[in-house]
Amino acid sequence: MIEKVEKVLEELQKIALEKIKILGKPIPKGELFLTLNIALSGSREHLHNEAINLTKIIDAEINDLIAHMEMLPVGRIHCLKCNTATCEHSAPTKRREVFVGYKPNGTPEFRDLTQALLDKGHPQTHRLFEKKPPILALAIKPQNLFSNLLPGFKPWESMRIHGAVICGWFIDKEGEKNGITFLLVSSGTKRSRRKFYLHTINLLAAKAELDKLLLTNGTFRWDQPLQWSKKMLKIIEADLRSNTLTKAFIKKIEARLNGVLDNLALRLEKITEKETHYTKHAVERKSANRPVSQAFLDLKSATVDWSFYDDTEKSIVIVGPKSRVHIFSPNGKLITSIRYSSEAIQRKIRSGKWQRISLQQLNELKKNAIRN
Repeated sequence: MIEKVEKVLEELQKIALEKIKILGKPIPKGELFLTLNIALSGSREHLHNEAINLTKIIDAEINDLIAHMEMLPVGRIHCLKCNTATCEHSAPTKRREVFVGYKPNGTPEFRDLTQALLDKGHPQTHRLFEKKPPILALAIKPQNLFSNLLPGFKPWESMRIHGAVICGWFIDKEGEKNGITFLLVSSGTKRSRRKFYLHTINLLAAKAELDKLLLTNGTFRWDQPLQWSKKMLKIIEADLRSNTLTKAFIKKIEARLNGVLDNLALRLEKITEKETHYTKHAVERKSANRPVSQAFLDLKSATVDWSFYDDTEKSIVIVGPKSRVHIFSPNGKLITSIRYSSEAIQRKIRSGKWQRISLQQLNELKKNAIRN
């Protein structure tokens, strides 16, 4: 019985691929959402009419997928200033960058994941500096993505943004850290026919090199959390199709979409827990050994001899007594405090990873730290 159903699905897949080939378009990534009405009795004419209806649904689904692909290429975000997703503003310029919203002039703003999480107050940001950093993730509500946008710019109507999840690090085959943005968007001309997508934004994706993040088994580390999210979005799509779209109902849908993003962020962070089997006690014990309480005292008495800039992490490093090392963002926010051996400190200096900063830069850091 299952084999017969598989053959039916295979035939439907072939029909869809033939239609895409006739249109002369590349095969889009995604799935077709088909509603089948199968009568247990009826004439040949009835089956013919149902076949016509199903063909129309397949055509509409294919057109939606192609429109989404052309409007929002993989790895990129729509630039409101240029009204395209193929301009120089529409993709991150570094692997570590994530999308955090729109600038006042309508161009997308990309920021290093560490700085983005720090700015948004993620409590575990300091863990990104560990030798084997966990995956950290944070959901961003849609209103926060557009909060800096000037009134003259309006989001495009056929494609709507419903929020995002920023996450990382994902280490690629070249050993580089990657930040990923999963943007929740919907496309369609009628609200009841809207389709939801989780769109990937990343430099490697924009360069069609996302396979550099594939694991040895041919999967991505984020596959399972994304599959769960896509299932939830399909349920929401079905509810939109089958319910009267009152204001109260639309408000519930928006809350459910926020819930999908929040849960996606949680599930992404659990990837590391499953992989490393960190226990809560181990994390607490590790945190307890950090000399955080001494950070600002050490900064206050710091000299240029023991103050450095880490170009890789885009942070300022202050080395205090007893091998205390404090890492600050350039705007004076404390990221983390750890202890390094004297040998490890010297090795980072000799290798050039840490470069001494000027007295002016050190004084600027102290002023910014006081403000924060």
